[in-house]
Amino acid sequence: MFTGIVTAVGRIMRVAPLEVDTGALDLSDVAVGDSICVQGACLTVTSVGPRRFTADVSEETLRVTAGLDRPGEVNLEKSLVVGDRLGGHFVTGHVDGVGEVVQRQEGVVGIRAPRALSRFIAAKGSICQVRMYRSPTRRPMHGWMSVNRIRKPRVPDFQQRGHRRDRSG
Repeated sequence: MFTGIVTAVGRIMRVAPLEVDTGALDLSDVAVGDSICVQGACLTVTSVGPRRFTADVSEETLRVTAGLDRPGEVNLEKSLVVGDRLGGHFVTGHVDGVGEVVQRQEGVVGIRAPRALSRFIAAKGSICQVRMYRSPTRRPMHGWMSVNRIRKPRVPDFQQRGHRRDRSG
């Protein structure tokens, strides 16, 4: 389980197996078998060093995520430990699909959800994006929903950076 609040930005150094340089993320309490959220996806640590870890990434995970298929910056969060302060929401890190930002207006973002997932999204429910956790303001209609963009002063700048999936190849 995760909170959905990014705690560090790392960098994918190698794709197969996935190797991540964790930057400022402290890995002293991380062991093989632990979970780390990378770009919103829960990944199991297969090896760990002082500032790096590796994880295996399945074809299914690559299909439903963005940014794990090439070197570059990624958002990171270690899994929760019982007793941790949440400060966010419960997030599983089990990704079901990739949406597309179709509209941006002051304070509101329109997102097109995959058709197969639209019926599961409830107004005032919850969805997660690569960059943050959201509550839809209305159910998807015509394939897209709107969510309020909430800026928290305590959220580091790196959480606001997005990663786009190159769908040309």
